[in-house]
Amino acid sequence: SKFFYIRPDISLNRDSNDYFCPEEIKELTVAPFLYIRMDKAGKAVQAKFAQRYYSSIGYGLNITAKSLIDKNFPQSFLMANSLDNSTIVSPLYNIEEFPIKTLKATSLTANCQDGTIENIIDLFNRKIEQISPLTSFKTGDYIAVEIAEHVNIGIGNMVQLGELSLKIR
Repeated sequence: SKFFYIRPDISLNRDSNDYFCPEEIKELTVAPFLYIRMDKAGKAVQAKFAQRYYSSIGYGLNITAKSLIDKNFPQSFLMANSLDNSTIVSPLYNIEEFPIKTLKATSLTANCQDGTIENIIDLFNRKIEQISPLTSFKTGDYIAVEIAEHVNIGIGNMVQLGELSLKIR
């Protein structure tokens, strides 16, 4: 898919703290993702050169307030994906040290069971080529790719992916 969206810095939860759901939210979903941190700025980067722009990879969880999405107001999707502390990220790993076996062991990532680090690098290189003509990236930006469908979660649920573990409160 050529679709992409942006999550603001306020959505980052780097410490894997529990997620405190605002009272107004009636329905949440979670999806696992892989991410890279850009080592240098770029624009209109071809896939064959994309790996020159990053050297580490991590994984995480995106929590979305599904109940805020209104099909009559497309901009509501942005609000549903901009909640404080709703993007939980692992530490970054050097590509050769990325714990892919840990991610394969979880039901959240069932559709990427045959993923290899080479396939993941190729995926990111193609995504960078797709999005970089439309938007520039700067040093320190994260680019994330969701690797499974969103699943419903609720208050009281525990969510775990690799070393990330948090409770929805």
